[in-house]
Amino acid sequence: MPVVRSTTSARHRALRGLRPASFLAPAAAIAAATLIGAGLSGGTFALWNGESDIDSTVVTSGSLAITASEAFDATQWNNLLVGETARQPFTIHNSGNIPATLSGSVVTGTTALEVRLASGACTAALTGASATVTPKVLPTIAPGATSTVCVEVKLATGAVQGQVVAFTTTITAGQVQ
Repeated sequence: MPVVRSTTSARHRALRGLRPASFLAPAAAIAAATLIGAGLSGGTFALWNGESDIDSTVVTSGSLAITASEAFDATQWNNLLVGETARQPFTIHNSGNIPATLSGSVVTGTTALEVRLASGACTAALTGASATVTPKVLPTIAPGATSTVCVEVKLATGAVQGQVVAFTTTITAGQVQ
């Protein structure tokens, strides 16, 4: 009986040119570069840190204080006829140590009065919007200075004769920016 042999057999080819030692050199070079880089970065880190003393300074606050004084003669505002006006001055004093911006507004509770404010003496009729509608910007006042403000009251059309109407004038001071 004849012997049958298989003509196909599995062959394994040996890998050529790749040696285990050839992988070690690049891996060792990368590891060495990483260690050297990590060691150098610790030294560079110290260059980014620093300290410096700052001389002490003093911060001083200012004070803002105003006072208003008036010597109104109420008889000037009595018995006004429709369309008539009466003017009287009052003074504002800045007793603080910083300049102050000023504005004034008026509340009447009725449309029977138009009240205007202006900086300066009451020598002529005041113009512009009533301070009951639009607050009036007044000039800046220096520390220790006094400023005169004129208040003008006009009895508006449609007012009832004999009606008594009160009004409040508010002066607002602010710090100069």
